[in-house]
Amino acid sequence: MRYHKTAEGTWMRCRAVTRHGHGVTDCPIGGDGHVSGRAGIAARGGGVEARWEGGHHVRATVGAMGEDGTFTVISPKGFRKVYTAVGRLLTLRERAKADRVQAD
Repeated sequence: MRYHKTAEGTWMRCRAVTRHGHGVTDCPIGGDGHVSGRAGIAARGGGVEARWEGGHHVRATVGAMGEDGTFTVISPKGFRKVYTAVGRLLTLRERAKADRVQAD
C-alpha cells in the first residue's frame, strides 16, 4: 500500500494508486511525498497513519525506525505491535528473545 503525507501532517492512502483506471492517474502530492507501507513511514521518521477501517476513521501512530531495524505501531486502543524493517510482524517470542540478547 502506498501512502502520501497530507497538509495536516498525517499519512493517508494514495488515491491515485488505489483508484488507477477510474479516471485518477496523477497524485497531487507528487512522487516525493510517497512511501510504500508502514515501513516507509517509519523510515521517514514516523508519524500518524490515517485510514478507514470498518466505516470509521482510524489513526495509528507509527514510530521511527530504530537502530535494530524495527519500528513500533500503536493502535488507537493502545495496542503495541513491533515490525521488522521489511514490515513483518514480530511475534512475542521473537521480541522476548531479542530483549534477552540485549540485556546480556
